[in-house]
Amino acid sequence: MSSTTGSSPPPSNVTPDDHEPYLVIVCGIGLAWAILSYVIRIYVRTSIKGPFGIDDAIITLGTLVGACQTATVLVGVHNGLGENQDLLSNSQIERALHANYAAELLYIVTICLTKCSVALLIARFTKVQKHIYACYVVLVISLLWGTVSTFVIAFQCTMANPWDIQNKDHCTGLFTRWLVIEVWSMIIEFMLLAVVLFLVWSLHTSWKNKITVCAAFTARLLIILPTVFRLVYLHQYFEGSDVTFDAIGSVISTLVVMHFSLMAATIPCMRPFFTAFNSEMIKMHEPVEGWKNEEGIILPAYDSDGSNRQLPSSGGGGYGSSRDRLADAKNTESLTERPAEARSVASDASGRMMIRKTLAWEVRSTTE
Repeated sequence: MSSTTGSSPPPSNVTPDDHEPYLVIVCGIGLAWAILSYVIRIYVRTSIKGPFGIDDAIITLGTLVGACQTATVLVGVHNGLGENQDLLSNSQIERALHANYAAELLYIVTICLTKCSVALLIARFTKVQKHIYACYVVLVISLLWGTVSTFVIAFQCTMANPWDIQNKDHCTGLFTRWLVIEVWSMIIEFMLLAVVLFLVWSLHTSWKNKITVCAAFTARLLIILPTVFRLVYLHQYFEGSDVTFDAIGSVISTLVVMHFSLMAATIPCMRPFFTAFNSEMIKMHEPVEGWKNEEGIILPAYDSDGSNRQLPSSGGGGYGSSRDRLADAKNTESLTERPAEARSVASDASGRMMIRKTLAWEVRSTTE
């Protein structure tokens, strides 16, 4: 083990003994996508379909904790996490283990908050008491899972140095602890999906809508795959001898699971956003009915009676040339609209949706 002191230099190149850049890349990409999904969720709640609920407050807290977890990993990278421990000093190794220990605890808290947010989000979709009770049951189970898991990992080793996993005699059953934690995490994900199916089954709507709702929440089951990889890498990590370099796989899989869980909690809220986005894009690309003259003025494609205007290809009278159309537009003397007082007072005072027809007259003077 090297006797050098000070902090590890910033990661730049991947070498056989240094894989720190991999951690930096995963941290940056994961955090960026998690923040983007959160911004979309807040936009939906504040501008499209509100109100801002307790599920949004919880995912806000979860995103903050997830960002702190990512920052903690980067602190570990700065102190040698992902680098061969033979190139590090004892103080660097200890700081790297400190950071990795804190990141694992923050990971559990973040995952717990995403589960609670999804359970409360499902509860917002229904007014049926039995559906709401089912959501609250999963909510309580998620809170219990998060609390117990935090204590199980917090006291994984001796009370004096719970982060120091180098002493195998004082840290027993590390993989078993994580195996039980992650298995229960996956069980809770299936419970969330079961609540969604229970809610959707009684809805009086088309099967297409039911499948759409289920698919939005089924996306969370994709978390299972990186969770399985995480368990595999954790087993390799605990069986290895290099506590900083062998942590690469487990730390990367932890980041993937956490950030994807944050994004998956927002997927059910994204449909109003994409609907509004597509509507605005359609408006921007709608063709304008009419003709643009040489001066850039768009003239209507219809006469005042609703009939199509006939445009000769060359001069002549009427609207055959852009110069004539411009002159005709400038010679318009008045545009009269039916006054607002002529409308029905009863219609304006009612709270019902009304379809009104506006009548207008154009008076033009032309020179013979």
